[in-house]
Amino acid sequence: MKRVIGIASGILILGGMGYYFVNDWAQDKAEKEVAEAHQQILKLIKEKTEEEYSLTYEFKGLDLFTQTVNIDNVVLRRVDIPKRGSVSIGKLSMSGDMESLSIRNLEQFKFEEKSHTLAAIEHLKIHNLHVQSLIDAKDPLEMIKNLKFEDFEVRNAVIQERKSHPKQKASQISIGSLSSGTLNGLSIKDMSYQERSSKPKISLDSVSLDKFSGIPLIVSIVNARGEEAAQLSKKLALLAGKAFNVGKFVVDGIKFEEKTNAAVASLGTLTVNLDRDGDLINKLEVLLTGVEVDKTQLADANFIPREILETFKESKLKLNSSLSINANYSDSELSAELSAGFDKLGKLSLESKYGGVNKKLIQFVLDNPTSPKIESELSAKILLKSIKVAFSNDGLTEITKKIAKEHMGLTQEQMVKSMSMQLDQAGEVLDSDQKAELKTALKTFIESGEGLEIAIETKDEAGLSTAKLTGAVMSGEIGKILKLKVKGK
Repeated sequence: MKRVIGIASGILILGGMGYYFVNDWAQDKAEKEVAEAHQQILKLIKEKTEEEYSLTYEFKGLDLFTQTVNIDNVVLRRVDIPKRGSVSIGKLSMSGDMESLSIRNLEQFKFEEKSHTLAAIEHLKIHNLHVQSLIDAKDPLEMIKNLKFEDFEVRNAVIQERKSHPKQKASQISIGSLSSGTLNGLSIKDMSYQERSSKPKISLDSVSLDKFSGIPLIVSIVNARGEEAAQLSKKLALLAGKAFNVGKFVVDGIKFEEKTNAAVASLGTLTVNLDRDGDLINKLEVLLTGVEVDKTQLADANFIPREILETFKESKLKLNSSLSINANYSDSELSAELSAGFDKLGKLSLESKYGGVNKKLIQFVLDNPTSPKIESELSAKILLKSIKVAFSNDGLTEITKKIAKEHMGLTQEQMVKSMSMQLDQAGEVLDSDQKAELKTALKTFIESGEGLEIAIETKDEAGLSTAKLTGAVMSGEIGKILKLKVKGK
């Protein structure tokens, strides 16, 4: 037993001695490599900027197990004008090499110019950054294409262009990955922006973007020089057609402050959803919810009658709106719906359907964005199938009935009778069957107050071109090509 213990003790002693020997060797090697990198960085900066810079730092050692180098008090500044400005880092921990560098922790980053901090970051991390490919890039476009990293995060970032200008802030910015010009998993929290003190201030609780492509194409458009307008237009059309391959985009807690100490307007939440059929978008949804609208502004704009607005004790009304476009390219059909509604009042929506919308037509537009033939091509091939207007009640009907009774002495039955008389006086615009259908729908709506739908459909199921529709209106034969459907709820 004593022999076993002795052998074990010997192994532990040798192992400990070996660790300290290896650790000392590794520390010395790491410090030398940092010194070499220090000289390479200065050389590279001089090649790129043609200016002399100094770079100072304090080597704090190597974590042997994680292979992480720790450096403090990094300062970079111009040699000839040292007081002009500097870039400094309080603490820096990194691992890897030029092919795949990981900054595990960067703290207290500052970019200063003449004692003014232009930009500051409390904390930064980034993994698998391919540095060498950026150094080897011949121009900004190639650099953007070569940019590749994972798990990027910045906390408490501040930018202030001048001392007299407001600070632009973000409490957190994170990116899942960036590779081949495609960004995945962007998230921004608690962001504020104000260009000047006299300009409005915009703040956002959060921004999220699942995917964003086309960055190299954007850079090529920005840097385009000497290219023909047609070529630039084609690039822009290509970007629009693919919509940067975005899948979902959400901005939450949008606030708008026009002046300091003034009331803050809340613009709610913006959500954008996109789906694709191949490269082309076949579904777009845009939702804007929880927008606060001042009651007096609505009254001044005559958007909603003052009598209705005066029934609310609240100073603001909440608006929700949406836009939805769906394309079924295989059936050459497209539908679009636009809606807007106020809480405690109701929602109004407009829906339309079209035929003749297929991939071939969309591709023609994208390939020929400046062609004079586009207008005639769209006018001839896109066919109107139907238009529907719908109202769903959330309190407006009850308010209207109450106001009609108090101010005009109209009962519910009298309102129905008045509507019926007005329809009878519509002349030949509506036939007897259409008048009867409208009377029934309006009576149902006034009595129940739930909602009303008015739909106009083409009798030809394939739809009508703009030229045929215009011709029918001009000749007074609109009733021969369209049919009216009205439904009360």
